[in-house]
Amino acid sequence: MQIQVKCYAGWRGEETPRTLVLPDREVFVKSIEKRWRTPDFRYFKVLAADGRTYRLKYDGQQWELI
Repeated sequence: MQIQVKCYAGWRGEETPRTLVLPDREVFVKSIEKRWRTPDFRYFKVLAADGRTYRLKYDGQQWELI
């Protein structure tokens, strides 16, 4: 499912998720539990303020909840 993610872009310009904009609410990202890359995508496993863990996929343009 494609979602909007509010991000922080550090000095290197890499996007780091800070808030997930879900269809019915916004959820603050408390911590990034894991991050990894493939040649085409960046992945994040995040712990959100609602107590849930979310996995995200980013292709440089779109965020996807997986």
